[in-house]
Amino acid sequence: MRTSQIVQGIVLILLLVLSGWIVSYYWNMQTLDAIRVLPRYIMYVCLGYVILQILKRFLNRRRYWWDWLYYIGLAAAMLPTFLGSKESEGMMHILTDFGTPFLVIPVVLDIYALFKKQS
Repeated sequence: MRTSQIVQGIVLILLLVLSGWIVSYYWNMQTLDAIRVLPRYIMYVCLGYVILQILKRFLNRRRYWWDWLYYIGLAAAMLPTFLGSKESEGMMHILTDFGTPFLVIPVVLDIYALFKKQS
């Protein structure tokens, strides 16, 4: 295994941890205020996720069709902050529950592609 593949693996594991943290936060929150007014640490986790995605693009020159799916997850995580209201509370919970797993999907597919390339 080359050094770049090890670094890619570490970045992917960190992405998986951060995306799991974000998804678990949104899945465990039941009130509108919990998804509208995010704690500062969740904002930092999202920022770390984006920075690691940028780093992943520099490390891996190959582009896959799923590389852009995480934008759906980021939009689902951030839209309730701007558009959440009492009238749209149910829709915002559906959006975060079904949208944030799009943060995990590309990472899992990248891990699969890394193992496939390795063998």
